This record gives sequence, structure tokens and C-alpha cells, in this order.
Amino acid sequence: MAEADHRNFEFGEYRLLTEDGTLWSGDERIQVTQKALELLTVLLENPGRVVSRDEITERLWPETFVDENNLSVTVSMLRKAFGVQAVELIETIPRKGYRLNAEVAVSSNSAMVIEREFTRTAIEKIQIDDPETSRAIAQLKARSNRQGYVLGFVVLCLISIISLIVWGVSRDSTFTFLRSDKRQIAVLPLRDLSQSQTSKQLGLGLTDALITKLSGLKDLTVRPTSSVLDFADKQFTPESIGRAMKVDTYLDGTIQQEGGRIRVYVQLVQVSNGEVVWADTIDESESDLIQLQDSISRKVFSGLRIELSSGQKELLARRESTVPEANALYIKARFFWNKRNSENIKKSIELFEQAVEKDPSFALGFVGVADAYQNMSEYGGIDRKLAMEKARAAIIRAIELNSGLGEAYCSLGYLQGFYDWDFAAAEKSFKKAIEFAPNYATAHQWYGELLIAQGRIEESIKRLDRALEIDPVSPIILTDLASFYYVARRYDEAIETANKVEDLTPNFPLAKYFLAFCYAQKGMEVETKRSYYLADKTWLPGLMNTDESIYMSLTLHELYIRRYREVTTPPLSNYLNGYQKAMNAVLAGDNDGAFKWLEVSLTGRDRWFVNLPMDPIWDPLRSDPRFAEILKRGGING
Repeated sequence: MAEADHRNFEFGEYRLLTEDGTLWSGDERIQVTQKALELLTVLLENPGRVVSRDEITERLWPETFVDENNLSVTVSMLRKAFGVQAVELIETIPRKGYRLNAEVAVSSNSAMVIEREFTRTAIEKIQIDDPETSRAIAQLKARSNRQGYVLGFVVLCLISIISLIVWGVSRDSTFTFLRSDKRQIAVLPLRDLSQSQTSKQLGLGLTDALITKLSGLKDLTVRPTSSVLDFADKQFTPESIGRAMKVDTYLDGTIQQEGGRIRVYVQLVQVSNGEVVWADTIDESESDLIQLQDSISRKVFSGLRIELSSGQKELLARRESTVPEANALYIKARFFWNKRNSENIKKSIELFEQAVEKDPSFALGFVGVADAYQNMSEYGGIDRKLAMEKARAAIIRAIELNSGLGEAYCSLGYLQGFYDWDFAAAEKSFKKAIEFAPNYATAHQWYGELLIAQGRIEESIKRLDRALEIDPVSPIILTDLASFYYVARRYDEAIETANKVEDLTPNFPLAKYFLAFCYAQKGMEVETKRSYYLADKTWLPGLMNTDESIYMSLTLHELYIRRYREVTTPPLSNYLNGYQKAMNAVLAGDNDGAFKWLEVSLTGRDRWFVNLPMDPIWDPLRSDPRFAEILKRGGING
């Protein structure tokens, strides 16, 4: 036995017992990881105060360099333990830290801790999937009468390991290593040794080209360029890369221009021990960038021990831009495009168009132009028909330049499915996109969106799971998954998933809107209003002056009426399409107004019109004959 003083924290219905590191809700024990408990302890010690990210990191990982994503993962796991109350309880203060919003009572008592008995109880509560670990614990239990305190210490260590294993393979956490038969790899931006802007742009372009080529291999899962850009010019450890990128190995290296030559050094690093398992140097003339790209690809394929068939070699012989500025503009444009709001998508259009102006033969640049115009037509500020025809022209040009470009067929599938409303043609295009680019996360994501519009729920969720396996840190893909759960009326799963987005990108507006929709369906008025406020202040900053006190002082019905009035009045009405206005009308109880705006949506062929049969928000209209009639005229099966 060991005697010690321990603190107990009580907050709301919960209590944390530090004597044995357990969290309880009433008589029910809540399973949570050790780091999450440490984080909770820090927040409980500072109720109502914003605890900075630096302060938390120093407490949880003292004198250790860790990637900032470690903290985001830990916050996510802690919030998961508290379920739907997590958003209110553990508040993210953007660019500052976190705050616990609860009254906390602290008590201290002397407790006799019996390590052996506690250990036995803990083991019974953990589901162990690993046979070797199970056998080891069984052997330790058999010797428990002889080993006493040693057993307590050893098994407690094993429990920590088992918890990490169980957490790591848990299917319902997209922030952990995902089980897959495919090899998982990240390619980090090449570091520039020349300290010149041209070399830096070239390094980004070569990195993107290598990622694109590796993504064409079906037995390899490669993180997309957008996910690795944060590691450019940053110090990192193998462990931090593995944790942030959810990979077992990664490629990194350097680039140097000197005397008309370009020298690239690349190495393959094992995350588990930091061991360099392969390395090589490529030296080519700076006048032949195509040869440089191909040389790097061949060396890396060899280092990865990848045997290419003749068909794969032909497929991977695609040419990226040989103009460094064009590649750099494209990568920067994708960064803004992924932020998914009208201001940043507008920036991406400008950059994509500059990229194809620099290199008119840059097929992938034309795909970017198409994707940006398609999304801009949904996010406001441009005529839908004009935008989609610009997108169509860009797609045609991309396929003319490279008929084996999977990304181009993905854009084509999106246009066919969500503007032409030709689901059969769209599905063929998405399948072709995945055939050419099996690791292109957006192809799996948009194919999933097509499937959900047809009511093929389980297929759509599996497709999103694959997209997240490729790009586990994408806020838009994770938001899409939340939206799929919402449409499937699995509101608790939708809320849990949407809350995870907060740790990736605080106040990502689309995730907040789906939280509002789900909370409303569950009758949670306060949470609904707060979610609308957080979304509107980013998405529609002019709405009600985005004053939180106004949102919270109104009843939910009053809030719906006020939002409806403002989004149908200039200037905000210029940024919302007919479908979005119809949504606000039905929420406000104006069914006739909803049908009026749905007619506008049908005429404009709005992207979300195809979701009419599935979205719960339209339930009040389903019994009205006008609803079936407008679906029929749109060629949409209800």
C-alpha cells in the first residue's frame, strides 16, 4: 500500500479522481487517454481562465519538442469523452488557447491506494485486441501473489500502452493512425539550401510533382500537398511527423542550385525510430526540369522498392509544369481553395489563372481553375451559369492536354453530378478519376457527395473514410462526413464529427452550420443559436452585425425569422443562392417563400438542389404536392 494526498475535482455531473486517474459521470466511468486526463487537470486548475497552448504543451510534454497537432489531438480525445457538452465545456479561444467553462469544486483527502486491486479492475474495463499483450497480462496476473507492487507498476505501464494501441486503431477517430493494407507515406517539402525564391518555388513544385506521381500507385497512400505545406521551413522530429500526418514513413530532403546544376537529396525516414532507411542524390542540369522530375521519381520508386508495370510507367509519365513559378502559384492557390469561403476561393481563382498564364500547357492548373469556379458558384459572389461554363471550358482544356489526368475527371464528375444533374455520367467520371489517381482525396470526397445525394448512405460514408485515410487533416472532408451523418439522421455522430473539425481549423464555418442543423433537430436551442453565431460571423459577417448577444437573446424561431429577412435583402442576398434562401424560408415557417426560392434554385441549377430528397431540413414540405412536383421537374428522385 501507498499513502498519499490526492485532489478530487467536481464540475457539473463529472468528477476527476486524481488518486487513480479516473473520470466519472455519476456512477459511470468514462474511458479517456492519460494525456487527455493531464490536459483536463490543467484546465480544472484554471477554471474560467484562458490557458495558452504553450502553457499546456509545457505541462503535458515538459522539455520535449512536439508538433502542435499533438495538443489538437489530445483536445479532440478529451472532447470526445464529454460528448455533445464538449463545445460549451471546453472552449477554443482562437490563436490563444483553451478555457474550461464550469464551476469547479476541489477536495483533498488521504487515500490508501492498493495498486494490485486497481490494476485488476482497469484491465477488466479495457478491451484488448492484441493477442501478445493479452498473454503478457495473463502471465502477470498468474504471478500477482508473488510480485505485489512490481505487478502494479508493470501493469499500469502496460495499460498505458494498451490504451494507446486501442486508441490508435479505433475506427471512429479520424485523428489516429488508420488501419489499412496500404503503405502510408508523407512527402515533405524539399528544403532550399540556396536561399533563393526561385529555388524555394522549384522545391515546392518538385515536391508536388512527386506526390502526384506517387498518388497514382494503388498500393500506396500518400498525403496530399495541402497537408504537408505546414512543414515547409519548420523544424520537426520523426515522431511529430508521424503523429501529425498519421504515417509510418516519410520522405524529406533538400534542393540546391549551383553552377547551372540542380542537386536534390532525398531520404526515407522511419517514424518509429528516426532511422534513415534509404537516401540518394539526384544531380541534373537546371535546363531540363522534366528530366529532373523523372530522375527523382525513379530514384524514389527504387528506394520504396516499388515495381512498376508498363501501364503504370505510362500513366506516371504525365508532365507537370516545367515552369517553377506556375507550380508555386498552383500550390498557393490550392492552399486558399481548401479554406472554403468566398474570399479565399476568389484568391485561388486569381492564382490558378496566373499559373496557366505562366504555363498554358499546365493541365493541372486548368483543373484548379475549374475547381475554383465551381466552388465559387456555391459560395457566393459570381453568377452560377457563368462560373460553371468557365469551369467546363477549363476541364475540356485539361483533358485535351492530358487525357490521363485523374484530377480532371474528378472535376468533370463534379460538374456532371451537381450542375448537369447527370448522376450516371458523373459516377463514370469519378470512377475514372480514381482509376487514374487512386490517392486523390477530393475524388473520393466528391464521389461520396454524389452517393449521398442518391441516398446510398453506407457507400458514401465508406468513400469518405477512404478520403480521410488519404488526407486525415482535411477540415472540409471531415465536415463532409459530418454532413453525411446529418443527412442519415445520425445526429450524435454528426455532432461528434463536426466538433473534431474545431481542432483542425477553429471556427470552420461549414462545420458550425452542420452543428446548428443537428442541434436544432435534437431540440437543443442554446447550442443551435451559438453554432449559428459562430458560423455566421465568419461566413456572413454582415448578418445582424454578428453580435452574439443578439443571437442569444432571441428565441430560435425569432432568430430564424430575422436571418431569413436579412439574407433576402441586399447586400447579403447577393451572396446567397436560391437554395440557401429557401432553407432560411422553411426554417422561418414561410413555406410559400420556400417554394418560391426553390424555383429560383431549380432555374439556377444550384449545387445543393440534388440534396432535396435527403436533407431533414425539408421535412415540413414533404407532404405538400408542390415538393414532389419540383423534384420531378428537376429530374431528382424523391
